[in-house]
Amino acid sequence: MTGTMEGIGHNSNWKRDFHHRNNSWDATHSSSSSSSSSSSLVNKNERLPHSFGPQRDFKKSKLTRETYREIHERVLQHFGKKFSFDPSLHTWQLPEPDEMFATDDWQEDRLQHMKEALNAVKSKLNDYNLGDWHKHTRAMNMAAYILKAVKNRCQAEFVTQAWCKFYEIVATYDLVPESANTDGCFNSLHLCEAPGAFIAALNHYLKLNKHLSWKWLSTTLNPYYEGNPLSCMINDDRFILHTLENWTFGADFTGNLMDTSNFKHILKESQKMGDVLLVTADGSIDCQENPGEQEHIVSALHYCEAVTALHALAAGGSFLLKIFTIYEHDTICLLYLLCCAFKHVNIYKPATSKEGNSEVYVVCLEYIGSELMEPWLKILRQHYGEEKQQKAMFPRQLIPDSFIRRVFECAEKFKNLQVAVIERNIAVFEGIDQPFEFNWKLRDMVTEHYIEHCKLTKLKDDDYIVGKHKLMETVALNVGPKNEEGSFNDRCKKRKLDPSEQLRVLQDEVTNLEIKWPFEDEDIKWLTFQQKLLKKFSIRIGKPIHTVESSKFCMGPLLGMHNQVGFIKPHKQDCAVIFCGYRSGSHTLLSCIEDIANEMGRLDKEGLKQAVLALVPISVLCGYEQEEIDETQPGSDVRQEDQSEEKINVDIDFHRCVTHINNLCVKERIIHVVNAVL
Repeated sequence: MTGTMEGIGHNSNWKRDFHHRNNSWDATHSSSSSSSSSSSLVNKNERLPHSFGPQRDFKKSKLTRETYREIHERVLQHFGKKFSFDPSLHTWQLPEPDEMFATDDWQEDRLQHMKEALNAVKSKLNDYNLGDWHKHTRAMNMAAYILKAVKNRCQAEFVTQAWCKFYEIVATYDLVPESANTDGCFNSLHLCEAPGAFIAALNHYLKLNKHLSWKWLSTTLNPYYEGNPLSCMINDDRFILHTLENWTFGADFTGNLMDTSNFKHILKESQKMGDVLLVTADGSIDCQENPGEQEHIVSALHYCEAVTALHALAAGGSFLLKIFTIYEHDTICLLYLLCCAFKHVNIYKPATSKEGNSEVYVVCLEYIGSELMEPWLKILRQHYGEEKQQKAMFPRQLIPDSFIRRVFECAEKFKNLQVAVIERNIAVFEGIDQPFEFNWKLRDMVTEHYIEHCKLTKLKDDDYIVGKHKLMETVALNVGPKNEEGSFNDRCKKRKLDPSEQLRVLQDEVTNLEIKWPFEDEDIKWLTFQQKLLKKFSIRIGKPIHTVESSKFCMGPLLGMHNQVGFIKPHKQDCAVIFCGYRSGSHTLLSCIEDIANEMGRLDKEGLKQAVLALVPISVLCGYEQEEIDETQPGSDVRQEDQSEEKINVDIDFHRCVTHINNLCVKERIIHVVNAVL
């Protein structure tokens, strides 16, 4: 059932509070006094965004009755960014399968003009420092207080902005089909899901609102496959480390959804759960280098996400897909496909989604089923892959004008909302407008509205997936911060530097990295490994790695710099690893070595384009998988506590040793190469 804005919080405490304050607060604060007093707070020469003004005491600085009315309307508008295509009200039908991918690309002029207008507004940001602008937009964000409120008041697990977005969506549109409520079973598949916040939010929603037996499976670009570039991944693996059994990274271990073999593997794994009644797809691709063509860049990924969902879902199921703008034929055709495959299709921008970006979610309810869709699915499978389609999915003349009109209305609505936000943020950044008190009170009321609309309360401790405190104590492995230095135009200029200038920039960057041996005065760090750890031995094969693009055992920025040089033999950065106590009589170890040799021989003999990638799970290497203890034996409680603590310390030290040795060696190698050239 789709939610309506008019029905949300109709008799809520929030509205009563609004009316009470609206009638009782004195009109003692005028906009002119606010503007004049706050303008002196910011030094224009420092270019500090005007959103960063001092907070004021609302008991001393009160808002007018009219201002409260405006805030009330803004809150309702903020939660009302939705559009329905109402497929059930139209006679929209898919073209015949043999007419798919048979015509050249096409465009709608009205939508292209809209795209140009939006990009023109976005281009006004090209000279702003990226870090400063993001701080400013975070300060201007009407939903800025929600995440903290959910963490503190609801004690939710793994709360991120994605968590808040998903919970808002599932509270607005019931993504759990009625058949799940009837059968008591619910299975979900999550595509491009890292770091896992949608899953944690869905768990919270189900535990509060449903009484179902729930199974879930998830996939994403594998953060432990070292051929995946950091620029393509969300590298936070805290949740993944504790739930690895629920994640599949495909047939080749990369987690690349756009690979056909992985597509088939994911479908096979999801079928083991039973009927899948919800698929979520939150994927995107880094578009910082060409933000004006974001829709083109992500079109192949969105195609693969949708095709996977149409194959995996049972009849009556729901599909949630993140998209951006709807200006190109790829998105228009994909949206038309979904409108013909589901009974209800809605476009929704959550209040917790960043206002100034193009992100929206397609909410698809009541799937007609893969059996009815099979003639079209057969064609869709043939065009599955990473390459953008050379032909349009459907000819323009076979898409009804009534649908195109709805696309235009939808695109115009969300474009106007985005433009208004960007223009408002620019005005505040430049000091033209400084609505301090208004923004603070608006954020307070948006937060209260979110909590009430979502009916959020705290879960029982045993209802969490991993555990709130356990996740808080888990350190994400080698998660490098995003580079937000300079403006878009600065980055463009940097790419055009001549080789010698690029090397000097590289020299400054690597020299400024603070990397040191972490074990104080210990020149040698001795670690003791026990034979019982070999119980976790497990060979994992997958796609061969030709260039190490990312690693949980080396800083990402260092690897990126290293991959730009390395053409001179390095010197003076050697390290040594000393192995003592050869286990010549260890049958377990010998068996492991034989298994490795046999597997590598098989791969070589059969000519498979795969390689041995891992011998033990990452959770073991990093100390997050504890040793099993026979609890029936006397003293098992004490031994479990002692041995678990001992093992965790050993493995954390192991990870630190390997990582810091790599960081030190790679840094020295880069410095040596750059200095030799310069």
